[in-house]
Amino acid sequence: LDEQSINLEDASLFASFLNILQGDNERQILYVLNLLENVQNERFLPYLKDLLHHPSAEIREQALRMISRYRTLDISSQVTAMVNDPSQEVRVGAINYLLQKSSGTAQLELLHGYLDHADNQIRGAALLGAARLCAREPSLRQDLNFKSRIENTLRQVQQLPETPGQQQYIKSTLARAIGIAEDPGLYPYLHILLSDTSSEVLQEAVISAGQTRAGEFVPVLISLLQHKRVRKFAREALAEYGEPVIDTLVSHLGDVHEIKAIRQNAAKVLGLIGVQQSVDVLIAHLEQDDLVIRFEVLKALNRLRKHYPDLKFKQAPIEKKIMEEIHHYMNMLTVLYRQRSSFADGSRPFPAGARPERIRAAQDLLIKALQEKLDNNLERIFRLLGLRYMPRDMFNAYLGIVSQQQDLRANAVEFLDNVLDTDLKKFIVPLVETNAIESLVEVCKSQFDVDVPEEHECIQRLLQDPDDWLKSCTLFLIAELRAGDFVTAIGSLVNNREPVVRETAQYALRQLEMTG
Repeated sequence: LDEQSINLEDASLFASFLNILQGDNERQILYVLNLLENVQNERFLPYLKDLLHHPSAEIREQALRMISRYRTLDISSQVTAMVNDPSQEVRVGAINYLLQKSSGTAQLELLHGYLDHADNQIRGAALLGAARLCAREPSLRQDLNFKSRIENTLRQVQQLPETPGQQQYIKSTLARAIGIAEDPGLYPYLHILLSDTSSEVLQEAVISAGQTRAGEFVPVLISLLQHKRVRKFAREALAEYGEPVIDTLVSHLGDVHEIKAIRQNAAKVLGLIGVQQSVDVLIAHLEQDDLVIRFEVLKALNRLRKHYPDLKFKQAPIEKKIMEEIHHYMNMLTVLYRQRSSFADGSRPFPAGARPERIRAAQDLLIKALQEKLDNNLERIFRLLGLRYMPRDMFNAYLGIVSQQQDLRANAVEFLDNVLDTDLKKFIVPLVETNAIESLVEVCKSQFDVDVPEEHECIQRLLQDPDDWLKSCTLFLIAELRAGDFVTAIGSLVNNREPVVRETAQYALRQLEMTG
């Protein structure tokens, strides 16, 4: 059901709703309440009143919110007791209801009483109610001394005898109130809360910063993208800014000297802003050399394609990227084949002084890294296809191709053969018909004129690949093989900006010096 399809004249439907509202299934009750949220029908009122006593705080809060829409009904005497509810959201809802049912001097006196209450929990709920009033009627800011109240509470909170948990509650409430109040004069206090060491406080401050959409908070929100505990909230807060923040996000995304976590999450934020500019800048960044960043860019595009089907995706750069990924896949396939062959037939000699078990471990690590790279490569191909064709169709086809069940793979291949354009089909279908590497290499050689490189060329290619982990695995193998003919290539990587590459290159040089 959806809101538009509800027909309360249908007696059976109406009766089923009432049965659910009287029942014990919380999930079903919330479902019905959400369906009826914007429906006003006095026949529901007795049931909504009963739900004010429900064990679920979420149900109590939702029922109270729905009752508040019945303007001619006043149950203030019953709601007054709910100001002491154990749930913050119910307390806030109760105070908002009581404020709604009062006006003028009586309203201010009521609010002042709660703002000065001895109970921190009630004072906090009242502060949020006051913030909503100030947002609706800015003239009340002075009557409520709202700014002074925020400042004094923030200044005093560290000296209060409350436990750290209570201090976090107070500061979190302050942060939330600032986001609601829509008063730029309060922003300096939000900056203070954005530097708090408590994750709970910081999360609320980040959410409020996004609600303000004030440009002064963008730099700190960008910097918080690198911190795991709040990056989800920072992404959502930045997405609240919409188009005005896109240029800033793109600047960080494209900066190779920026912290990688910030670049990755900048791409994710762009994927949350459903406008054409997001699509266009992300498509331009499909050319990123860093595979981790490129993958985040691609996932952001997939999200936009799924959630905003009316946005336009330029096909030429997408098809170009698909072909690049296909050719890269074939080249890496032949490199993997060569590495596996060298390992299997024993053609790779062990140098004097080397430890065979370490060489085998290094070979295993490189082969595993190559297999993972091919898997990631294939996923990128299908994600790109999801920008060209129906996303759900390509996702299901991908699941079939990577499945171990032959019938699912066969169905996926047949589907791709029917759906893909001829130019793409002739490359993709032969590569997904089997997962046997020997057969795939034969396809590459016979149909696409891709040769299997010699061992030395394989190593050179891998050292030049943009994949940092692959570089590191290759350097580790070189180190264990004591392969001195790669010393120049190793030297170019000893100061690499990626720690794993830099440290493995330095290790390889030390191994070669021991040999020399």
